[in-house]
Amino acid sequence: MKTKNKFQLCWRCILAISLLLVAACERPGDEIDIPTGPVSTVEYLVEQGWVSYEDGDYSDSKSQFTSAINRDVFYKEAYLGLGWTLNRLSDFNGAIPRFDLLLTLATESDSALELLSYAGKTLSYAGMSSDSLSCLEAENFLEGAEVDYVFEHDDRITTTNLKKLLLNGYWNYQDFYSVQNTIINHFEADWFDNLVITDENLSDVEDISASISVETEVDTSVSPYDTTIISASIELPAGYNLLEVTGISDTLSVTYIVEKFVHGGSTIFIDVDAVTNTAPLLDDLAQPVEVDFIHAADYGEYLNTLMEKVQELY
Repeated sequence: MKTKNKFQLCWRCILAISLLLVAACERPGDEIDIPTGPVSTVEYLVEQGWVSYEDGDYSDSKSQFTSAINRDVFYKEAYLGLGWTLNRLSDFNGAIPRFDLLLTLATESDSALELLSYAGKTLSYAGMSSDSLSCLEAENFLEGAEVDYVFEHDDRITTTNLKKLLLNGYWNYQDFYSVQNTIINHFEADWFDNLVITDENLSDVEDISASISVETEVDTSVSPYDTTIISASIELPAGYNLLEVTGISDTLSVTYIVEKFVHGGSTIFIDVDAVTNTAPLLDDLAQPVEVDFIHAADYGEYLNTLMEKVQELY
């Protein structure tokens, strides 16, 4: 007990001496320096990060947003700012995880932050020449964005420019049907219809009688055997360079849903998942079908026309 009391007394003496030394160093009239200016809260750090971002000082904005995240790892806007900053620094591999973290943290009330994350990932993947992924994120953005949207911290990020990135991305990885649809859905709704009327290379809607080829799988472990349709397709005669399939039906008034078709080719795939009863379908597939479609006499010439339109819009 005596040892403990001596220890406490010793520390009190040291503290008293320290205070006396500090007081002795202060002369009458000296002012004590008190820090002034805003306290570096996470909100302030994010605000300064955006100021630096808008000024083009991406090194400083990276520092500010990083400090904000270190201060509060759940502060969502800090991840958004850091992601966009890393994009501008061409660190696309670093930007994408930040946007993904934000999307993970986002709630229903964070739709604006989500949209900007999709836009950010669009630019990230485009910078990495991952065009298919860039298009996927652009579609996510355009699904919820207003037509006249402009990012308040970067006026280069607009709905119009994201549409152009989408169009260019589809062209880059040669998804020409999606290019065609992007023009119709996001730029000129009547472009293709007008082209069909004015361009002699394109047919009006034609119909042809064809048959459906079916690939099935038979389960012999049950009795009677259970037959499942794996795929169903239609092969048109050579020379039909498909641009659009508008309908498929048979003489029994059964309408078939097109899953996809080969753009510029002659193969059409039917969505068998949309059929709930396989047995009647197998009977129906024996019937000839009528296919309504639009095609190009010269597919290469159509692609030149499509490219000219992309260049005009981009």
